Amino acid sequence: MTNEPAKVVHIRLDGNAVVAPVHRAVRDSLEVLSIALAASEKADPTKIPSMPGGGINLSLRSPEPIDVVERKTAYTNWLLSKAFQELARSISEALQEAYLYVEVFNLPGGPATWGELLDIVDGIKQRANKMHFPELLSAVSSRLNTPLIFAEEYSSLQKVRNCLEHRAGLVTDGTLTLRFPTVYVVVKTGDEEVIVSDQEKIRVEQEGVIQVKSGRFEKEYKRGERVVLTPLEFQAICRGCLQFCDDLGLKLPLRSIVLPEGPQAAG
Repeated sequence: MTNEPAKVVHIRLDGNAVVAPVHRAVRDSLEVLSIALAASEKADPTKIPSMPGGGINLSLRSPEPIDVVERKTAYTNWLLSKAFQELARSISEALQEAYLYVEVFNLPGGPATWGELLDIVDGIKQRANKMHFPELLSAVSSRLNTPLIFAEEYSSLQKVRNCLEHRAGLVTDGTLTLRFPTVYVVVKTGDEEVIVSDQEKIRVEQEGVIQVKSGRFEKEYKRGERVVLTPLEFQAICRGCLQFCDDLGLKLPLRSIVLPEGPQAAG
């Protein structure tokens, strides 16, 4: 052991990094969908262009005549289902980051080397990766300043994601219900409230008031049905994902860790 002074490493826990996967997924999915759906609307399914990048163009043609409307509907459903799966995946990723955050936050004090800390962090990540979604959600929520709201809704999101990934969106057992927090634009005139589904068509008469309210998106799929979403429903779910970010980010505990490092710390 040497008397050389230990170096001190400051570690700041950043809540923005925890929710970054969800923000990124919402941004990317909305941008890609906007481009892809607009292109699909103008495309002619009877004249498929070659794939970019050159090479031999591989395509499979149906012997039956192509129903243009049906084919474009299939394109839309495919794009929306893939985007939905990305949003659901990002919620799981954010919870894994939150689990790492709260576990590091609650580490006992004392000297350690940088290598020892990295080993601890790696172990926490491995535990989080092995947890099923309900267990992970419960573990994170129990360590926050106050529990997460809408836990049931986030669990339903994962169930729908599993249905899309493992059963191609076909409900095979009972009823599948998608519940999710969202916000609505409401036009209020006197005691009457009208939920606006398309903000570009808002028309407010005299004495009308536009309000933004929290609510819950809910859609039920019965056995034998396929999970299908509309672009407007997908946007509502995106707003719910951003609510998840706000709720999780505000409830994370705040702390900076001072870690001694060096010969003295390692001794």
